[in-house]
Amino acid sequence: MKKITLLIMSVLALVCAQSALATPATLLSETFDNVTNGYSGNDPRRFGLPTIADFGADNDWLAARFEYPDNGDPRHDVGVQQYGGSGNSTPVGIAEDDAGLLISFDATHYASITLSFDWRTFSAGSGDELVVGYFVGDLAAGHPVGFVDGQIDLRPTSHSGAGDGAWNWEGGGWIELFRGGPNDSFNTEVLALTQAAGASEVWLAFWMDGGEGDFAKIDNILVTGEQRVVPVPAAVWLMLSGLVGLAGLRRKN
Repeated sequence: MKKITLLIMSVLALVCAQSALATPATLLSETFDNVTNGYSGNDPRRFGLPTIADFGADNDWLAARFEYPDNGDPRHDVGVQQYGGSGNSTPVGIAEDDAGLLISFDATHYASITLSFDWRTFSAGSGDELVVGYFVGDLAAGHPVGFVDGQIDLRPTSHSGAGDGAWNWEGGGWIELFRGGPNDSFNTEVLALTQAAGASEVWLAFWMDGGEGDFAKIDNILVTGEQRVVPVPAAVWLMLSGLVGLAGLRRKN
């Protein structure tokens, strides 16, 4: 009886240990490498929303305007460039003119959320920077207009925006992670999204704080997390049930 009890306790300890293990997982990945056509110009670019159906991207990206008035909509200021340059011969995401690329992901069952990406700028002045950050929750909640044709105006009223609220970058709910440039060489950044852990809706933004023709370029975007809830194999449960039943029979005897 003691041997069976000890065996049951050992199996329980194994179950508990397995449940506590952190399993790395990819929550978001984008290289833009599948965008293979539709480019134009001397430095070939394709403007618009990099979506799966239209562009061949790995994900469906949206667009936003973050600062200052502009004559066009954000879709005219984001897209994909055929060659990243500076040693990068693959397609890269681009943004200009205080507009940027948006995407959301689900981190409900994950902790230790980490973002990594490659970046550079092009034709950027001293005040032009790539800005990266994230927003936890429903980005369009309370917004007077919300998303229209895959784009949203996140400017405050001081920058001719639709309104003031949590969606504004400054004074709102955005958590700024990175601000860099000008820089003509690709660098890799690895950043922690601390407040994203366990959130069902997380928005990630890459935008260019600068003017027309001053491009921010991004590539090899990867978001990972550690899954804390690991399903216990059915065989372990079956073994545990059998041991408990055997222990019950021993008691009766």
